[in-house]
Amino acid sequence: MFALWYAQSLLLDAIFPQSAGAGVSEVAGQITPFSLVATVLGVVSIVILLASSFVTLPAVLRGKRKWAPLVTLLVMETAIIAMTVVYHLRTAWLYSNFRDY
Repeated sequence: MFALWYAQSLLLDAIFPQSAGAGVSEVAGQITPFSLVATVLGVVSIVILLASSFVTLPAVLRGKRKWAPLVTLLVMETAIIAMTVVYHLRTAWLYSNFRDY
């Protein structure tokens, strides 16, 4: 997520320069690796989540309590909600900064 945000920030600074900065063609070499890293990490995380839902855990790692899956679900849902809120806050911040252009 942070790699994608950094690439987005570089692109916005190139499109809407605060000073006499670099153009889009000059920062494209920096934006491409961050975009690729964000894409690859997204695909890897999807594969890991799919694998973890189908592969059974060994007996040592299995939860002995019945509430362990519920706690894991709540932690994952809280993380998803937090990432969504942070994304929208950053989008609102970007809109307020680049609204005048």
